[in-house]
Amino acid sequence: MAVNSGDIIEVSARGEFDGTEDVVNVYQFKLTSAGPITDTEAVSDLLDLLDDLYVLWVPKQTTNYIYRDVRFANQTQSTLMGTFPWGAVTAGTNVGESLPPGNAAVLNLGTAIPRVILRKFIGGITKALIDADGTWDASIVTAMLNMAAILLAQWTGSYGTWEYGFFSPKTLQWETPVAATATDIVGYQRRRKQGRGS
Repeated sequence: MAVNSGDIIEVSARGEFDGTEDVVNVYQFKLTSAGPITDTEAVSDLLDLLDDLYVLWVPKQTTNYIYRDVRFANQTQSTLMGTFPWGAVTAGTNVGESLPPGNAAVLNLGTAIPRVILRKFIGGITKALIDADGTWDASIVTAMLNMAAILLAQWTGSYGTWEYGFFSPKTLQWETPVAATATDIVGYQRRRKQGRGS
């Protein structure tokens, strides 16, 4: 199979917290450069893009946060592309104590559609990165903003250029985030309660 210019690839990036809890962030990326490129080339590009996004977090995540696998699907062609191991990131490297599973840094990426916000929850962060007043250390906010900068810009890999966004069931169009916000307030992803998976 081939990925054509304009195709939307859904990427389900799966990590695992403490040996039992699946943590999944789902992205949609559109190929904006000329195509076609092969599925293998698209997967290679997008694994590199994920590395750029998550290498920011590895030093802040505990060693019991493991990067397991990434599933790819071509939404435009309604085809599965396969499940692959992560690229360069494999696990958190911080030996500090873990926060509870639901605690997360929350990145909000707003679109031009009212009340439509793309959110990314980053977990596995250590207790040491919580300040005395209960807010995130400044390095967490910086990491969120650096992640946002990558997602808001077009990203060029070895085989193509990619744009982050989502195909909206409301507008039936490809929508991209136009701004990002990150605060030092610790977020909580309710569906990540212990024993409930992703």
